[in-house]
This record gives sequence, structure tokens and C-alpha cells, in this order.
Amino acid sequence: MTAELIAFLRARLDGAVARASRWHDLECEIHTRMDGDLLAMLAAGRMLAEVPGAVCDCGGPARVLKEIEAKREMLRLYERACDHWAVFTSGFTVALEDVLRMFAAAYDDHPDHCEEFRP
Repeated sequence: MTAELIAFLRARLDGAVARASRWHDLECEIHTRMDGDLLAMLAAGRMLAEVPGAVCDCGGPARVLKEIEAKREMLRLYERACDHWAVFTSGFTVALEDVLRMFAAAYDDHPDHCEEFRP
């Protein structure tokens, strides 16, 4: 089951990477704020369509990608701990698996999420 949990989480992270370039359209204040000048908003929209992220340097997409990489590192840490199961007799691997289950809980509305993934 743990292999399925890791595969599930990797697939969610891959999807998040694919959406990171659209972060500006969805969350950046420059693109979501509706009280600005209409012409400026249209110009920003055209520029964004041509070069994603060119309108501002808020760092949003870079932060999203850093968060994804940190989560990928958690997965790698768990896999390394499993490779050395005999060394980790203190429950470290079990604790890491609990962390992965908590991480997966954020995706409990995804059709591939299983009851077995719950913390």
C-alpha cells in the first residue's frame, strides 16, 4: 500500500508542476484583482499569454515549485528510510509514513485517493 501512496503523491506533484506556470492566472494579486484599470488589465493579460509570469516578479510560481520540491524530498527521505529499515528501529519510518498520509489528506477529494491513504 505504501508504494501506491507514494505513486499517488508523485502524480499529484507532477500535476502541480504542470499548473505552476498558471499560478499567476489563478492566485497572483495583479491578475486576480478586479479594481484596476481595464486597459492595464487587458495589456497584462496579453503579455501574460505571450510570456507567463512576465507581468510581475511576485515569485509565486518559483515558490510553488520550491514547495513541490520540498514535498518530493519528503518522499525521497521516506524511501531512503525504507531502504535501511533495520537501522530505523525507533519508529522513524512509521512516523514518516504518517507524514505522507497527512500530505495525501490534502487530496482526499481526488478520484485516485484511497481510504488506506488516510492518517
